[in-house]
Amino acid sequence: MNNRIRELRKAFGKNQTEFGEMLGVTRSAAQKWESGETTPTNAVIELMIQKTGVNAHWLRTGEGEMFLPRTEKDELAAFYETILKENDNSPKRRLLLALSRLDDAQWQILTNLAKAMAGEE
Repeated sequence: MNNRIRELRKAFGKNQTEFGEMLGVTRSAAQKWESGETTPTNAVIELMIQKTGVNAHWLRTGEGEMFLPRTEKDELAAFYETILKENDNSPKRRLLLALSRLDDAQWQILTNLAKAMAGEE
């Protein structure tokens, strides 16, 4: 598992300190996992899966792909989660708030505009 943890950390472009902070542990703990000196607890492994979206089977066994394909629902949830962390005046947040207030007729106008811009009409 130590090599897979290192590979996962590198896939996120994080050093051991940053990876540890993401999981609420020290750089030393992350270093010990990667060296094989210790193995993370099941609770930490579950947190790693939750925070990174890594394939649990791959992380535990090395079999399969590091990441499973995400559904549209998963992608939207992850995007929305990042928006909620942004400041109240961020353009993405303001745009999503405006979109959330559209009625059905306004959505149809927006849909038609998007299709026209994509050359689908």
